[in-house]
Amino acid sequence: MVSVDAGQADACRAEARKRQILDAAARCYRRHGFHATSMQELAREAKMSVGHIYHYFANKEAIIAAFIEEDVEHFREIMKRLREDNLTVAEALVAHAEEAWEDVRNPENAALALEIHAEASRNPKIAEMVRCADRISSDGVFELFVTDLADRQWSPQETRARVEILFTLYEGLFMRVIRNPQIEREPALAAFRLAVDRILA
Repeated sequence: MVSVDAGQADACRAEARKRQILDAAARCYRRHGFHATSMQELAREAKMSVGHIYHYFANKEAIIAAFIEEDVEHFREIMKRLREDNLTVAEALVAHAEEAWEDVRNPENAALALEIHAEASRNPKIAEMVRCADRISSDGVFELFVTDLADRQWSPQETRARVEILFTLYEGLFMRVIRNPQIEREPALAAFRLAVDRILA
């Protein structure tokens, strides 16, 4: 029992350290960008040694990979919860948009997401991570459409196209919040509902 408790405590400490590093990395990447942030600067921000960071992450790419994996896990949790709530597809999509609104409206979240995508345009390894995460997310919504909207009798190509346009709406909000941080919640969500209804029609 003692060894099990000790192992759990070690695991908790390790997760806390990783969280500390990721939070520091997010702040650094938003301020200076991925390339301009050195491991030394990250260590100062995280208040730990460079060697300690390397104990948890092999390099800066591994830190980006951790951010991407967090996004994938968050998506899986959302899909699981929406299934459990027995919502229609339209209700589920609008509910997710409402829930995600504050994340979307947060310029810091938008800035970090854009920084990761910018790095993906330069770094093939990061690009593959981003594309893999996108496949997981889009495949999840595709399966939701196929299962719950079978009466539409869409072809696989048409279903996939509608999923792509839906993702474009979500991702476009991140860009819009940078260009127009004053965007109003209720009118925007009302317009989003109309767009979702049209995509699902």
